[in-house]
Amino acid sequence: ENMTAYLSDFGIAKVLNGVNSSTLTATLGTAGYIAP
Repeated sequence: ENMTAYLSDFGIAKVLNGVNSSTLTATLGTAGYIAP
């Protein structure tokens, strides 16, 4: 079989660099029952 890997980049990383990718989350649940 042909085990050749291909890598391509269409410049998406440069486009998404200016986008705010952080996500704000709220805590839902009682502190004693929330998973760590």
